[in-house]
Amino acid sequence: MNILVFCISIIFFYIVSIFFRKKKYLNNFSGDEHQNFTTDKNSPLIGGLFILIISLILFHKYNIFFLIFLIIIFILGLFSDLKIVSSPKKRFLLQIIIVFFFAYFLKLEIASTRIFIFDDFLKFEIFNIIFVSFCIMILVNGSNFIDGLNGLLLGYYLLVLAALLQSDSQILGFLKSDDLVYFSTFLLIFLIFNFFNLFFLGDNGAYLLGFIISFILIEVYKENPQISPYYIILLLWYPCFELLFSIIRKFNLNYSPIRPDINHFHQLIYYLIKNKFNFNSLKSNNISSILILLYNMVPIFLGSQNIYNTKFQVMMLLVNIFFYVVTYYYLYKKNLFSSIEK
Repeated sequence: MNILVFCISIIFFYIVSIFFRKKKYLNNFSGDEHQNFTTDKNSPLIGGLFILIISLILFHKYNIFFLIFLIIIFILGLFSDLKIVSSPKKRFLLQIIIVFFFAYFLKLEIASTRIFIFDDFLKFEIFNIIFVSFCIMILVNGSNFIDGLNGLLLGYYLLVLAALLQSDSQILGFLKSDDLVYFSTFLLIFLIFNFFNLFFLGDNGAYLLGFIISFILIEVYKENPQISPYYIILLLWYPCFELLFSIIRKFNLNYSPIRPDINHFHQLIYYLIKNKFNFNSLKSNNISSILILLYNMVPIFLGSQNIYNTKFQVMMLLVNIFFYVVTYYYLYKKNLFSSIEK
């Protein structure tokens, strides 16, 4: 991709985002309580459209089924943003169906978790498909979950892709490093757009990005079984743990796990910044994202220095989880926002 094509692409994405904003197509704000973190009610939810275009251009030569399922998951996210499929239960059911056939047709599998008893079950194809589907579901919904602050989701996956690119190029397997570089470069541009409220990812972008990253990392591990599987988990720990922790927290409070609330970790960080420094919403939003990304940069960087050592990767995961839980309850007890649900 030459410089001229790249510049024309950026101008195209900018013009499209301005057009959608002026026409108020795919408007972000619906008035729900959990959207109180929205810093611009007119920003369109078109991030997934941009990511889909780039993905179809860069990854068209890899696997036709991959591209078909990218389009399908994008459409589901788009229908969610348009409130065509407004029921969380229906979306979840459709996700299960899409993800299961995605894993089946692309023959995605996880050969080993380094837990011998569990690995014996993974030898059964149907169990392996179900397990892979479960992992993808966690990541896709975790991706949507952390997309509550500007740049948080895009920035996090940029860290993940940077970790892969700085590793031994042999681990990329079927992927070409140039394609990942181009993809990462466009994500960086979209991150800047997102920071300045030119557009938001929406469900369509979060679902799509989670799908792409899950496919890349499963294939990387499939091609390189000598890598510790817990390195892959470490790369994805934050969006997955945010989701799982929220589900456990809501069950503990007798809430529905699919009920949106405003008690998530990244939201507590937002209110801490906003209350302590009295910044406006946009600045508080962006600074909160940057702080979370700076923290996650450390374990991802350290983990990438020793990708074959399972004990080291597990230790990094446990440290992250401990730090997350302690920080969460510290911030929660400070009662940073009056509208928090008791």
